[in-house]
Amino acid sequence: MMLKPERTVYGCNTDSKSRIYNPKRRRKAKLEIYKLVNGKYELQPENSLWMPEIGLGIGSERANYDDLTREWLYWYDENGRRYPTPYEQAKLDRQRAERLAAKLRALGIDPD
Repeated sequence: MMLKPERTVYGCNTDSKSRIYNPKRRRKAKLEIYKLVNGKYELQPENSLWMPEIGLGIGSERANYDDLTREWLYWYDENGRRYPTPYEQAKLDRQRAERLAAKLRALGIDPD
């Protein structure tokens, strides 16, 4: 099947039928995933694509990062849970450390 020139297929080939489709972007269009069905690419309702060959999924979400709100690409696990960014992971680690320090203080132990 020939695709129209203004549409180009990029990305991963997970089962020779799924593709990540990225048209020429205007105003940062979101990630779209198409699947080849009976010789035609059909837009899939899912926002992420699992790639068993590498054990990761890829998808997009609208989020704020470094004071910029837009669609961002993220990695996902096989259950569809998004992996945190390094910034988010650092924040989670700080919160965990603060909770642990509070528990130690409650037991009369100085965490410092």
